[in-house]
Formats: sequence, C-alpha cells, structure tokens
Amino acid sequence: MEFDLKGKRVLVLGLGESGISTTKFLKEEGAKVIVNDYKEEEDFKNLLDFFRNNDILYIFGGHPIEILRNIDLVVISPGIPKTNPIYIEAKKRDIKVISEIELAYWYAKVPIIAITGTKGKSTTTTLIGEILKNAGIPNIVAGNIGLPFISVVKDLKEGYFVLEVSSFQLEDIEKFRPFISLFINIYPDHLDRYSSMDEYMLAKSRIFMNQKEEDYAILSYDQEEIINLAKPYKVKKLFFGFKKHENDGIFYDESRNKVFYKLSERYGSLTIPKGIWNRILISNFMASALVGLLLGVEERVIEKTGEDFQGIPFALQRIGELNGRVFVNDSKATNPVSTSSAINSINSPIILILGGRNKNFDFHELFENIKKSKVRRVVLIGETKEIMRELSEEYEIPYVIADSLEDAVRRAYEVSEPGDVILLSPACASFDMFRNYKERGKIFNDVFERMKNEKV
Repeated sequence: MEFDLKGKRVLVLGLGESGISTTKFLKEEGAKVIVNDYKEEEDFKNLLDFFRNNDILYIFGGHPIEILRNIDLVVISPGIPKTNPIYIEAKKRDIKVISEIELAYWYAKVPIIAITGTKGKSTTTTLIGEILKNAGIPNIVAGNIGLPFISVVKDLKEGYFVLEVSSFQLEDIEKFRPFISLFINIYPDHLDRYSSMDEYMLAKSRIFMNQKEEDYAILSYDQEEIINLAKPYKVKKLFFGFKKHENDGIFYDESRNKVFYKLSERYGSLTIPKGIWNRILISNFMASALVGLLLGVEERVIEKTGEDFQGIPFALQRIGELNGRVFVNDSKATNPVSTSSAINSINSPIILILGGRNKNFDFHELFENIKKSKVRRVVLIGETKEIMRELSEEYEIPYVIADSLEDAVRRAYEVSEPGDVILLSPACASFDMFRNYKERGKIFNDVFERMKNEKV
C-alpha cells in the first residue's frame, strides 16, 4: 500500500531519530520537505548541510502556525504531544497527521509483529527477533527500540518486521495493522503526557484497531485490564501469564520451572532456560515463545535462544560480579512500576540506586514495596533525592545520599556484603543528570569496570 509522495509538501514535526529518518525517506520519495523543531538551529549543526543541499526548508526555535500553509501531510515525531499548536491547527484544517510508523506501514512488503506494553517491550522484541533469526526466518527488529521503522522499511522482501511500538507512536496511526500484536502489560507511566491512566491505556489499545479475524493478539492473562481492552476486537486472542488457564496460549508452572502451551489441538511444554534468570524475563520469554510457536518454530530453537540470551543493555542486565557482589543495570527503569518489578524479581539482598527526574509519579507505593522486599538499603541521586530521603525516613528504610552516579555506585559497594545485588533501577527519568537512560546506564557500567580494575 504505497502512497505517492512525489511533489507533496510534507511537514516533519520534531527532529529526533525518527524525525531525521523520516526526513531522509521523504526526500528519497520526491516530497517537498519542511522540518520544524522547538530547539535552536545550533542543535542541528550536523544536519544543516544536508538540509541545504536537498532544498529542505528548516524552521527552528519555535512552532509558527504559518508553516502549515499549503501543507499536504504532517508526520509527527513521538515526542511531540497533542497539545502542540501545530498539531492542533493541522487537525482544525483537516490536514492529515500521521506517525512515522504509519508512514512506514504504507511501504511495508512483509507482515508486522508489533509489541507494546509499559515494561519489557525491548526485551520481548529482541527475544522474538532472536527466535526468528535462529529458526532461519528473515526479520528486522526496529521501532521504539532504537532503529526507526521508516529507515529499514524497504530492506525486507520476505519474513517479518518485529517492531517495538509506544503509546506515542500509536496515537497517530490510521491503517497500521500488525499480523501479530503483543500487549504484554500495563502500568502507570507517562502521566506527564496523559491526563489519566484510562487515556494511556486507550492509546496503547490502538495496536488492535486495524487487526482482522485472521490476525493474532497475544495478551497478558495476568492483567484483566488488557483482556478488557482487547474484547471489542475480532482478532484471534492468545494468552500468556503466571496464572494457569485453559485458553489458547501459554502459562508458567513454577513447581516444574516449565511453561505449558496449547495452540488449537497442539500441546507442549518448554523448559525455562538458564538465560531467563528472573520473573520479568520469564514473562517476556512466554510472550516471545508464543510468537515462535505460532510461526512454526521448533521448541528446541526457542529453548536454545533463551539459553543464549544475554539480555539487552540497561534492562535488568547482569553486567558482572565483584568480590561476591552482582551488579545489575536497569537504567531503563524510568518509572516506579518498573523498579518495583525489578526488585520483586531478584531473590538476593539488594542495594538499590534510586532517583532522577520525576515524571509526575507518586513514589509511596514504590517505597511500600521496597519496605517489604529484599532491599537492604537505598542510595539516592538526582532531583528526587530529597523527596526519596523523606520517604526513606517515613518507611524506615536505611538510605545514603550520593552526589553523582559514580559516587552512588561506590557508596553502594561500601555498604554491601558478598551475596548482595547492587541494582541501578532509578524509577525516574534521566534528564536531570544525563542525556538519556543509555548514558546513565553506560556510566554505571564504566564505574563498575573502573572498580574492577582498581581491585577494590
């Protein structure tokens, strides 16, 4: 389903990774491209020559309504909220506004497997890609995981696109239709963007909106909210979870450390491999295994993929051991629910590094969970450290205040004992101290490596 963009005037609103990739794609398709971002021109120095050499009009430092004159299409980056004045005005003028994944879908030649949820999306997406690769099924992993869909949409003529998709990306789809959708969990997040949890859930549920009876939706059986969100859609539904069920799908039997599946008249089981070392990974593994089984992948291939799985950077990733302390990097945990899940999935005593920029969260429930968990002490950093200090005192949780992430890692080590897990799982955004969660995670890894070399 290609759309003729030649000669069309297209505005790209927002120049993050997906916006830049979209701009390049549109130019290749012969569109007349205008780009706009609230940041200043100096922030895009490395792109100015490209814009000038390709007759791309660029407007930085604000969002003037005038740039909508004679515009045929707006492609909006996921970071741009619906309160943006250009977005509002474009809708008033009945100018089509779409997301980058919608534009890419118009050009996709192979079916899509799309994964959404609050946490574990990247791990599940990566696992599915690895399972398919190991089974000899061509695929490209892309989307919110780091590689914009639009940048690879013409690179695959057979197999599957495996896409991580966020609520932001789903807000502005029209025809985007996955062959297999996965809705793996839902918890409070992005409440600085959405007015309520209901609004957030509805944005996520748009993943089903264009699916047909011959398509599949893989849903968490452990969360009734997800089951209810999918009820209005006629897509074939499969379920995964820790609760035993009789539906088509898969569930975990802890007593045997196995998952058991049923697909129509096909029954079987998989052993949980060693690479799947905590409860969160078991959940991700179940959802990913279901995709593989649906597509005819052999059980042994799925198990071997789990056995070899190293995790993904900054998502509850075990990075090494130092004098009996295990260091785990969960920098991607930017909300309290992700951090709660992390500490609940680890069976050893924990020294927890917490803090950063608050995204309008209430941390009381997190600290209630910390109090009941195996966390022995928290080390607090960032803008939230004063709020979290007060909560630590309220819940009688031992705490240490640190001046930087390096200081936090070293203090965590000082108060730890052999057998402890030193866990970075901040429950906050990173922007108070770092460019993004990746930079925060990399610094944690670098400090660990320095400490190893110092032979502390």
